[in-house]
Amino acid sequence: MVLRVKLRDLMSEFQYLRKRILLDHKEDLKRRYHTATGEVPSEDVMDKMITSGLKVEFFDGKTESDIEDKARHNAVMDIQRSLNKLHQVLLDMAVLVETRGEDG
Repeated sequence: MVLRVKLRDLMSEFQYLRKRILLDHKEDLKRRYHTATGEVPSEDVMDKMITSGLKVEFFDGKTESDIEDKARHNAVMDIQRSLNKLHQVLLDMAVLVETRGEDG
């Protein structure tokens, strides 16, 4: 029983971390977009920036800053993929713990 509670708490913290990373990344992109264009990006533009790897015309240059932005975005996307994989492992563990709890 205690193990189930700990696992549930761990998964809640994990979900919070995933959301926090994505929100921080979105806020950073929003600031950069505003700095580059003078406009506040719409949710549609934000989604395109996140899913396209920053292949939006104002970030698609060859300056050092643009290269750093792309590298930062790629790193965040790698973290997201890793967190998604870890989340699946935690879900699998939760199923095992739940099954073991019913057996024991």
